[in-house]
Amino acid sequence: MEKETVSVRPGGTAYVSPEGIIHSTDGKYRWVCEIDRWTDCSEWVCDGWKFALAGVVLGVLTLLLKVEGGVLTAIKVFAALTALGAVLHGWSVLTQGRKRCVLFTMDEDMVSRQQVKGKADKEKVAHTVSVWVGGQSNPSLRFETPVETAFSGVRAIVADRARGQFRLSGASGRNRIRVEGAQFDFVLERLKQYCPGKVQEK
Repeated sequence: MEKETVSVRPGGTAYVSPEGIIHSTDGKYRWVCEIDRWTDCSEWVCDGWKFALAGVVLGVLTLLLKVEGGVLTAIKVFAALTALGAVLHGWSVLTQGRKRCVLFTMDEDMVSRQQVKGKADKEKVAHTVSVWVGGQSNPSLRFETPVETAFSGVRAIVADRARGQFRLSGASGRNRIRVEGAQFDFVLERLKQYCPGKVQEK
């Protein structure tokens, strides 16, 4: 299937669709999602997996070195580090804010995810992005390093409508693309065009 060419708006003005998709003047689609760090399971996993992994490693070492207590000690080490990760995530939510804004950018070749640094209002971020083409030219917005996925290396995409997300897996690892409301169908159709045969609806 031939890839769709993303058209640039006449006059160089970005267009924001009723679904909240920004059709930027550089020919890319962008949208902003607000994630609740307190209730979203993936946010807990994102902040806590390193501590849980450290707990597994130390637990195994405890067994290999035959530390007194054996399996019980290994379980306690794992539980303690996992709990520490959860506590630190909770502290981060309390001190840095419960809501997190994430900018997604997509064209016919790739999709990327960029977290906005610090506290940010979703509507203000979306407005800034629509004016400044991604926000990089505006000092009021700062972004984390983008997580990019080239469609050429994607093996499978799972479209999960209930959770409002797309899970991409392939040669460059995994990426989770979030959408809100009616954005799901728009992004789904584009992914089917850019990655024919790889999209599976859950």
